Amino acid sequence: MRNILKVLPFLISAIIIALMVPNPYKNYRKGKKAPGTVYAPFDFVVEKTADELRKDSLRVVSNVYPVVIYKELPVEIPDTLPPMRRALLERIRDYMKEGIISDKDFEELLNDPAPKVKLYVGGMSFVENKRNLLRYSDAYNDLYESFSTAYPDSSEVIKLIILDNLKPTFEYDRFTTQRNREEALKTISRIKEKVVRGELIVKKSQVIDEETYRKIIIISSRHRSVFHFLFFIFLFGIWGAVMLMGRSTSTWSSIFLSNASLILNSGAQFLVINYAGLDYLFSLTPMFVMLIHLLATRGLVQNFVIMMGIILGVYYGISFDPVAYTILLGITTLIFMDVISRRYDILWGLIVFPVSGIVYYLIIHMMHVPELHLMVKDFVGLFVSSTLSVIGVALAMPAMERLIRLTTKFNLYDYASLNHPLLRELREKAPGTYNHSLNVAFLAEEAAKAIGADPLLCRVGSYYHDVGKIHNPSYFVENQQGYNPHDELSPIESARIIIDHVPRGVELANKHNLPNRIIDIIKTHHGTTLLKPFYKKALEMGLNVDESQFRYPGPKPRTNEEGIVMLADSVEAAVRSLPEKDPNIIRNVVHKIIEERWDEGQLEETDLKKKDLHTIEEAFLKVLSSIYHTRVPYD
Repeated sequence: MRNILKVLPFLISAIIIALMVPNPYKNYRKGKKAPGTVYAPFDFVVEKTADELRKDSLRVVSNVYPVVIYKELPVEIPDTLPPMRRALLERIRDYMKEGIISDKDFEELLNDPAPKVKLYVGGMSFVENKRNLLRYSDAYNDLYESFSTAYPDSSEVIKLIILDNLKPTFEYDRFTTQRNREEALKTISRIKEKVVRGELIVKKSQVIDEETYRKIIIISSRHRSVFHFLFFIFLFGIWGAVMLMGRSTSTWSSIFLSNASLILNSGAQFLVINYAGLDYLFSLTPMFVMLIHLLATRGLVQNFVIMMGIILGVYYGISFDPVAYTILLGITTLIFMDVISRRYDILWGLIVFPVSGIVYYLIIHMMHVPELHLMVKDFVGLFVSSTLSVIGVALAMPAMERLIRLTTKFNLYDYASLNHPLLRELREKAPGTYNHSLNVAFLAEEAAKAIGADPLLCRVGSYYHDVGKIHNPSYFVENQQGYNPHDELSPIESARIIIDHVPRGVELANKHNLPNRIIDIIKTHHGTTLLKPFYKKALEMGLNVDESQFRYPGPKPRTNEEGIVMLADSVEAAVRSLPEKDPNIIRNVVHKIIEERWDEGQLEETDLKKKDLHTIEEAFLKVLSSIYHTRVPYD
């Protein structure tokens, strides 16, 4: 269940970083020069705007002429009519045969976008200019004026005759017109242009016009796709599996630290890409690499560098440049942190990081652009970001050392001084323990070097692992000179005093503000081992005892360094007690003790493997042979 819960930070980080994928097209503006050349990353279509669709619709509608139907209406002219009436009806008949349209239909046709109409007469169709149609009011006025002038005394009669007989013979067929136009509108395509993958959209420094800008907007809108989410979930899934396969690297602190650093560094790059004027955040990779180097294992730092390179490659459009640049700068930072040994040496980063960053920047860009123009702002960004990295770590490191007792190589050097007050007190009150601690430090340091653990931490941790023996030093064999106070105590009381040196040591370490990892070594250097001599004595005395009374409370070692110190402490104590320091006897004792610790499960929470134990054993034997080698007599 715990491992399932540990997967959640990786999933959350993947989603957050996917959401923060910068949009590289944000700085492309209509009417401005393009900051870079853009090619279509995929096939897409450019749809017409609403205005363009309206124009197309108007064009289509204008080309579909309104339908006007001729309906013949007979005019009866009896032979017995007076000449004036007969002549008027004949003129009315002629107008109606020619075609008359109502004023309402005429006005509607005038407002129609089509310039012409389609006339249907007797089964045949004709296209006619709509303004050539005879409007009813025009026909009426023409008839009335001509006949009322000729027959002024009959004007009222003429008006009545016209009104009774003059009828529109052209009718606007709205239904058919609408149907024809709807069919025509269906043929309008919403697609203005099809763009194929790889097609040039705009060249660098070219002014972005309206059409180009619309294409860039389409590309931009699809930049953050499902692909990014799936890619980052897959990437973080693999990384999480790698981290969780190891025991010591799967702690909550390392998971939180690594994921938080990736999110913060990705956020810095997001700001650089999306907001002008933040170029000084160009590369804060050194800061995060240094912080993780201080807080976690080297392996975790290497994973961080690789992950950050891949993430920035996606951020910058699946580009090789940021991947190579980030990894190279991260490797440089790792080497830098390995080389420096004193706190103030970190200030060399003010020179190392900008110079190396500029060199990598030039090399990578010259690979693609031989005629590269040196951009002052890029170099200023490198210097400023490197300076921020160094200053950020320089300020954060002492604060974390004090507030959370962070263990760094720098404060380890401080506590490595044998003149530290706590070590001086140990030397004065428990000289045997002090000498034992120096030998343990020698053993642990060489073993750590042999298997690639932290030799400095092992050495310093060994110095302080038994400081709890400052209380009651005479109860520990290395400080005794003939008299053994345990002879006067019960096995249970003796075990309590011996076991008590661990919590006493933690108490002193806290009082002197020792770093957490040294305190962890004090807590774990006996693990949950059994005080066999006292337990055996209790059984021989017939006491009804619980084995837990004779076991150290632990915890067991959780890191390789803690495991090494445990083994070194046990080996040194055992070999010291040997009456004869024969090399074969020493080898057998060392091998037996290491095997016992392994079989007891004391090392199960570390990353130590069987092959590591063999390497440690050989390192111990090498050191012990130098300490207990046979000396040539001088007299």
